[in-house]
Amino acid sequence: MNKKSKDSFYKLKEEEEFHPILKSRIFSQYMLMKDADIISKLNNYYQKNKVNGYVPIEYLFEINFTSILTRNFEVMKWIIEKIKPETDYTFFYKYEHYNNFLFMKLIYYTKMNDHKNLASIDKNLTIDRFKSYEDMALLYHNICKYRWTNDDKFFAAYTKIAKRVNPIFFTKKYFFEYFN
Repeated sequence: MNKKSKDSFYKLKEEEEFHPILKSRIFSQYMLMKDADIISKLNNYYQKNKVNGYVPIEYLFEINFTSILTRNFEVMKWIIEKIKPETDYTFFYKYEHYNNFLFMKLIYYTKMNDHKNLASIDKNLTIDRFKSYEDMALLYHNICKYRWTNDDKFFAAYTKIAKRVNPIFFTKKYFFEYFN
């Protein structure tokens, strides 16, 4: 990030009592450093954080978004195959975590051109429920919509948001080559 070498990242140690989202934020550093052994590390993370046979969705909150940011479709696929989404979303934060998971699936299925899953996910996704990640979600949603339609209005919308968020990272090239 900010063109720093991967050696400049802090080596954080996950503690058992850390909140699940903090654990996922710490884990996400491996993805930012482009760790070649990421799937093996994910398997270890999964085993370490299982509750009642699966990893609750909050343990993947930052990993989901980091996989989108880094275009790590291998991690997205792993998450989709391993995670059993919860069914109780009475608390808003649980719905936001589920929405984040759905969004990551939308990106993955767009890459795979899986129109059957795309239609179902896009229908259930609520972009304006992302709270702190709404601009980020809109950036990627515009990338997906452009891929589905080739309509330039989605590039224009992406460009407007990218100027606010980080125009150095979210470039025209990033937009057009995201799924390559």
